[in-house]
Order: sequence, then C-alpha cells, then structure tokens
Amino acid sequence: MDTYRFGNLELSSARRSVSAGLESVDLTYRQFEALRVLAEAEGSVVDRDSLHKQIWPEAVVDDATLNKCISEVRRAIAEHDPDAEYLETVRGRGYRIAVPIERIEATDQTSESTPGAAGSTVAEPTEEAASWGSSRKVALWLAAGAVLLAVGWTAWSTSSEASEVEALRAEGQRLYQAKQYPEAVRVMRRAIALAPDEGRIYGELAHAVHKMRDPGLEATQAIELAEKGVELSPDCAECQGTLGFFLFYHGWEWARAREHYAEALRLEPEHSGVRTSYAFLLAATGDTAAAVEQATTAAEAQPLAAGRHAALAQVLYLSRRYDEAIDAANRALELDQSRSDAWEYLARARFRMGQTEEGVRTMITERYKQHAAEVGAAVDSGGGEAGLRKLLELTGGWPERSNLSWRRAAWLALLGEDDAALEALEEAVRIRNVNLMFVAVDPIYGHLREHPRYQAVLRDMGLATVPVEVTAR
Repeated sequence: MDTYRFGNLELSSARRSVSAGLESVDLTYRQFEALRVLAEAEGSVVDRDSLHKQIWPEAVVDDATLNKCISEVRRAIAEHDPDAEYLETVRGRGYRIAVPIERIEATDQTSESTPGAAGSTVAEPTEEAASWGSSRKVALWLAAGAVLLAVGWTAWSTSSEASEVEALRAEGQRLYQAKQYPEAVRVMRRAIALAPDEGRIYGELAHAVHKMRDPGLEATQAIELAEKGVELSPDCAECQGTLGFFLFYHGWEWARAREHYAEALRLEPEHSGVRTSYAFLLAATGDTAAAVEQATTAAEAQPLAAGRHAALAQVLYLSRRYDEAIDAANRALELDQSRSDAWEYLARARFRMGQTEEGVRTMITERYKQHAAEVGAAVDSGGGEAGLRKLLELTGGWPERSNLSWRRAAWLALLGEDDAALEALEEAVRIRNVNLMFVAVDPIYGHLREHPRYQAVLRDMGLATVPVEVTAR
C-alpha cells in the first residue's frame, strides 16, 4: 500500500495513519477513508457518488453526512496546519486535494551482484581446482544467502510489527474519538504488548483510562501510565505534557506538574497542546496573567482550532476579563457549535456580568439541552433565578447530583445559598471531581473566600496559598 505526502501531511494506507510532522492527526475510520480516497486521486476531482460508495460501501447516506465528514476532516487537519486549505470543494462535482501531492510506492526490490570484473584476465583452473572452487563458491553463496535471509526476515518482522503497532494506535485513537473508551483501552494495551518501550502509547492509554470516569482508575492508573511514558521516553514533549496534565488534573500535585510542563515546552516550545494545558495549571494556581499569555499564543498558532479558543475563553473568564472571554467563546462556537466548554464559560461570563437570564439560556443550548424545554419555560415565567432553581431540581437525583456537584455548587453560590454551595464543594472534593481544579480562582466563589469551610476545601486540594486578587480588565 502506498504513502502520500501533501503539504505538511503524510498519509499511510498500510498503517491507516495521517501525521503532520511528529504529530498524529486524529481521524475516525470514515474520515480517514475520505482523505485516503482523495489522496489516491492525486489532485483529481472525486465526485460525490464515488465518495459515497467508497466511504460507506455497506450503507446509503445523504449528502449532509458526506458534507459533515469532509468538514470534520478539514477541522482535524486545521488543528495541525491552520494556514493551508487542503481540501477544495468543486461546486456541482465533488472534492479534491488542493495542494501538490506525491505518491510513494511500496516496492519490494531485490538486487543481485556478479563476482569478477569486466575485462579481467584469469588463469584457466585445473579440474580439481575448478571443482573445489565451485563447491567453495556454492558454500559461500549459501552462507551469504542465509545471512541475507536472516537479515531480511528480521527487517521484515520489525517493519511488520511497527506497522501493526501504528495500526493499533490509529484504531485506538479512532475509538477514543468515538468515545468508545473501554474498547480504546483494550486496543492500546495490545499496542503496548507489541511495543512495550514506546512511551507515547502509555500517554495515549492514560487519556483513554481517564475518560472511563472510574475515580479509582483515574487517580492512580492514569498518573502511573503517564509516569511510565516519561520514564521510557523522557525526551518526548507530549509525554512530559501528558504527565503534567494528569498530575494536576487528577493528583492536584501542582508544583510537580509545573516542572513537567516546563520540560515539555523546553523540548518543544511551539507545542500548542502543551501550552493550552499548561495555561489551565497556571490559571488554577492563580498565575492568570501567564495563563492568558500561554492560551493566547496557542490560539494564535491554531486560529481554526475551536478547542484553543474555548480554552482561551476559560482562562480569560478566570482572569475576570469577561468581555474578552465572551469574544473568545463566540469564536470557538463559530468554528464548532458543539463545544460544550465554550458554552459553559460563555454562560459563566454572562453570570458575572449580571446577565443571569442570558447565562441560563446559554447553558441549556448545548450542555444541558436535555433540560432545555423545562428550564426555558422556568426562565420565561420567572427569570434567570427561576431557571437556575429548575436546573438544580432536574439534576438533584442520584448519581447526577454527586457527579455535577462542582457545577451545582456554582449555581447555588449564584443564588446566594452559601451553605448548600459549600456542601456541594465538599462533596466534589470527597469524590475528587476533576473539574474542581479552578475553584480557588473562580470568581463565582469570591464572596466565600474567607469562609472557614471554603478555606478547608482549598487546603484539602493544596490550593490554600493561591493569590485571590485578580485585576479585572
């Protein structure tokens, strides 16, 4: 199977992988198929019917599904190369790769060499010498052949194993993107069994374990896997950043996490994913100015990546820069309407600006859309506070009440029900809710800062010394 290089991308049909430099481009099975078909056309237009048949050979889908698939491929590529337009829509016909493309054929070449030099003169051997020489040559050729066979077998075996590892990694990423986390974990563990010294795979497995939402696994296995990745590949910036993320996200080990982020950025200063994650740590520990700087740099490096703008909105909100947070959140939503984190911090910024009704309506647009009808009706009849109370009522059952304790705490604080808000925060600490990390700097809790129970929450998280004064802009 061939490999195709176009722009900053390399697509391997054999490994079913797409990479941009040292980074893997995350695509689902269908998205990869769409890009593969277009790559194999080598710049020619592929009509829509052909794409339908090759991407969904076993099903009939409408044009909207194809449009969405191509749009998702564009978005995934833009995460790694935002300045180039790789896929061109040819109106009325289909799609094509819009940048020069090079196909590298997979070949199996062998070479033969002939002893002796042209034009040389040698003495005629005797029959005995010729016989001995012939036997010796045969033996030598057999020995050489055995060596070459062994070397070739080793090379083929190594290459085949490497291809299988890459295929498993690609499948693990596909399952991860599809939110099939237990299946992703199983596939990634198979990849580790074949390549036990590849640190990057341990970091990928840590993310999949984290998404399984088992608190017992999250607090221990995710960190241990990330530590193993750094141990095996200390010069891998992504591995260092992954460990930094889990140390503060799960372990609340703020200082140690900062060390690994610093090492990751030393190894790869332009890694926008590490910059974004580091910005969260900086914000959580009160260094909001540095957090905004890191998040802004990451967003500017990838202007078409919705996640980067959503992260910037979050740290701007924590810095009390509400107008700017709203702008960044809206930019993220222009790129991807499904970004629930952008909706979340757009709502929180509106709450802090006194726009309670608008804040509630923003929350139920995406994150709590299952409650949109009832909460919307409550807002219509009683305003923003009525909407918050209806949302508290609808999320008051078990286990949602516990799982959403960190969000319910914010709603209760907005309503002035401080004891109930503190109780929800204490529950979030007890179950080590990972989303509690910004509690020390979230402006919603500003009026609770000196409360003994709130201080106890911060001490339990190792955040009691976080600066509290953040200048609004």
